[in-house]
Amino acid sequence: TNAGYLVSALNLLNESEIQYRTARNKKLQVELTLIKLCYLKQAVELAADNTVQKLTEARPLNFRILPPVRIKEKEAVAQPVQPTAQPAAQPAPEAPAARLTVDEQLMKTKAQPSKLSLQNIRQQVNAHERGKQAGTTIDLNDKLLHEAWKQFTGRLIDAKNPAQQSFEMAELRISDHQTFTIVTPNSLQQKFIESERIPLGEFLQAHFNNRYLSFQVIVEQREDLLPKAEAPLNSKERFQQLAEQYPLVKDLKDKLRLELDY
Repeated sequence: TNAGYLVSALNLLNESEIQYRTARNKKLQVELTLIKLCYLKQAVELAADNTVQKLTEARPLNFRILPPVRIKEKEAVAQPVQPTAQPAAQPAPEAPAARLTVDEQLMKTKAQPSKLSLQNIRQQVNAHERGKQAGTTIDLNDKLLHEAWKQFTGRLIDAKNPAQQSFEMAELRISDHQTFTIVTPNSLQQKFIESERIPLGEFLQAHFNNRYLSFQVIVEQREDLLPKAEAPLNSKERFQQLAEQYPLVKDLKDKLRLELDY
């Protein structure tokens, strides 16, 4: 093993070890390092042919992805079988056809538009989805929407998701046949519902077979949507409650002409 290969391999392993600590996909980092080590010998040989760069300064080559080249092969034509005859003088072999250069092949490939281009695939998928949804889309109505809402809330309850209470207290308002609004009493419940926006949207779109179904979550201060909590009684309310339960307390207050400081 020459010195250039060893220096390049050590340098590559050192850089890979430094990048391994911060890499998110550590398996991919190791695989890339192994691939570079496999091609390191070729890189050192190419560097050895270059008079500017020395062997000790050889580094692994940067990989560049080349576009695929489509070569159109000519179909072989079956030659008829000639009857056996006396050997004759064979003609001189024809010169092989000149091969196209890489640039000419690329120009030829670009000149012929591919039928499997990304735009064509998108158009085909959109046409298929529109044909699939034609006549099967279910319009929104209060009954179906609340049934689907209860089904999704039931999933959250089974999964013990903390957002289930926010879904139970929310109010649904239909705007049109594919849009509705979710009303929440405070911003905290709005955040809980927003955290489930993606799975909720996918569930409702599949339930109504409408990929264009959408919704929005708003905050609206309403007493009927706010959680009901009993407020503590003040001193006056406590005395009135005590007087209703024990009327003699009120009679004693009146006879003694007591004035209570509420």
